[in-house]
Amino acid sequence: MEENKWELRNNKWINIKTGTRFDPNGYDKYGYDKYGCDRSGYNQYGYNRNGYDKYGYNRSGYDQYGYNRSGYDQYGYNRSGYDQYGYNRSGYDKYGYNRSGYDQYGYDRYGFSHQRSNWGIHRITGTKRDEEGFDINGYDEDGYDREGYDRNGYNREGYNEKGYDKGGFYKNGINIYTRTKYNCVGRDKEGYDREGYNKKGYDREGYNKKGYDREGYDKEGYNKNGYDKEGYDKGGFNVDGIHRDTGTQFDSEGYDKEVYDKEGYDKGGFNVDGIHRDTGTQFNSEGLDKEGYDKDGFNRDGLDRTGKNRDERKEIQQTQRKNWLGLRDKAEKLAKGQMSIEEYIMKSKTSIEDLITFAKKEHLSVDIISGLYKYIKPYKTYTRPFKKNEYLKTTFLIIDGEEIRPTENEVDACIKYLKANGSLICDKTVRTTISQYKRGEIDITQIPKQAVEESTKTQLETLEDEQKELQVTLENVEQLENEVAQAEKKDKSIKK
Repeated sequence: MEENKWELRNNKWINIKTGTRFDPNGYDKYGYDKYGCDRSGYNQYGYNRNGYDKYGYNRSGYDQYGYNRSGYDQYGYNRSGYDQYGYNRSGYDKYGYNRSGYDQYGYDRYGFSHQRSNWGIHRITGTKRDEEGFDINGYDEDGYDREGYDRNGYNREGYNEKGYDKGGFYKNGINIYTRTKYNCVGRDKEGYDREGYNKKGYDREGYNKKGYDREGYDKEGYNKNGYDKEGYDKGGFNVDGIHRDTGTQFDSEGYDKEVYDKEGYDKGGFNVDGIHRDTGTQFNSEGLDKEGYDKDGFNRDGLDRTGKNRDERKEIQQTQRKNWLGLRDKAEKLAKGQMSIEEYIMKSKTSIEDLITFAKKEHLSVDIISGLYKYIKPYKTYTRPFKKNEYLKTTFLIIDGEEIRPTENEVDACIKYLKANGSLICDKTVRTTISQYKRGEIDITQIPKQAVEESTKTQLETLEDEQKELQVTLENVEQLENEVAQAEKKDKSIKK
């Protein structure tokens, strides 16, 4: 079509049909009209002939009514007359409150006045509290706000918004920091430690470890001196020995504070020296002493002071005597060289120091005692436990000029070898066995057929328990001496 034919004249594109820069439709060679707009009505910058883009905003960003894309005019107010913070040109929001939170009369959103003349007064109640009981700061008379929290952020139950109290405990008693029922200093939600005592040393019932409350009385109502709050002991006597009922030094049954009558006898008929009024001896007519035991040390139920009957007592005495004789035999054999220190350690529950003490108390010979002293150092050597991990980390053997490090399997095999052969297992014996094995001096596969796997607990691991048993033996030495002497007398009488 001719209207779309152009020719260049004086550096300008002229439409052949119209003879101008524009075709019959009013557009130049590039598709723009005299206003610079294309056929869609917008110029190259996106604005129409009225100066607005397709969204209705001009170059300054405002629509035909003077509002920008965010809905505010050039002064920052929207169509409703409020700025982005919700305030109008007079400085009030849609509820009538300014930026300080007051209306034109000086009242805040909760109805409290902030004017000097009547500060804190509520417009409706005429008092410093609103209809719900809250003051100008938002707290009720108990100090809690409208959400139920005090000034420190804890509600009436003592918990904050995250659910834990001032001590860091949740309602279920778990501490937020330790994730257990105890806090970092070992106390639970109520302030008690793992033994059940608070910081002041009292349990939940109010008693300390000695059984006394804060006033110094036990659960029965008596203090450490045995008196109640009125000053009387369980027998009804005060510190001066006067009875609360009779007003004298004797109770209604005729006994004083020490439970003796006027003649000096207790309810069982014994005086302070343990002599009975009827028999004139330390035993009553039934053959029992003041504590209720006969001459052999047994009560009516046939039990001694430790709760053992006659058969049990006899068995214990026989065992003690056997242990005593066995200990003496070991002391003599060890001192005379008839028993090695290794054999002694495996068979005995007694350390060398305690064995020497025993020998001295039993008045064994000087040769025996001096013979035992030479084993003090070897005993320490053969009772030092073998520490496998330490050995494997630090030990190297020099064999034929080469540095060799034993393996864990080799160490275990040597220990098994010692066990199977009934040998003492300690640092010295294990190290020696490993060295001999690596040098080819012994064959650790040569284990007796009768050997069986023993417990992984070695002899040395039982020493602590054995020492406790030894202490009991030493404490009974004096008693055993008397029993031995009595037994020898009986033997002599039988022979006669």
